Formats: sequence, C-alpha cells, structure tokens
Amino acid sequence: MVNKVLGENANPGLDFLVGVARALGIPREEVFRRAGVLPPLIEDESELEAFMAEWRQLSLEDRIATYHIAKGLNQARREREKARAAKTISPSTEPVRP
Repeated sequence: MVNKVLGENANPGLDFLVGVARALGIPREEVFRRAGVLPPLIEDESELEAFMAEWRQLSLEDRIATYHIAKGLNQARREREKARAAKTISPSTEPVRP
C-alpha cells in the first residue's frame, strides 16, 4: 500500500494516515494536513498546533506548571507595558514658568 500511495496510484485512507503519524511519531493532524485531508493552518495556528503537540505529551503536573509559567510571563509583560505607558504619559508635577 505504501508503494501505491507514494507512487500516487492510490489515495491514502484515514487508517493509513494514522499509521504514518504513529510510525513517524508526529501528530495525526499534521499528517492529515500534509495529505490534504485537512485544510492548511494559517501561520499563527501552526505555532499553536506545534505548542499543543508538545503540551499534550506532558504529564498533568508539567501541564499545570506550563500554564503557570505562561501566566507569569503574561503578567510580567503587562506590568512592563503599564510601566512604559506611565513613563510616556505621566504629567510633570512642576509648573511651567515663562
């Protein structure tokens, strides 16, 4: 069957694609997209899909830790943005003299 699919003499079925994904150790969705069974992802979605493929392999404990790391990174980014905004729009406390 592999020879027929590679030689483009047969279309791969879902079971064949699942077997390819399993054999190569890659997500089924990726194989389905490359085979044209699923539509291609836009760039942002492909980054998310890659992250999720890694995340799915983590233990529950590591998934929770990853969530807290991401949450902490976002909180730090928001604080930096808030500090930058405060510097650029803070009014002067001294009166302007002619």
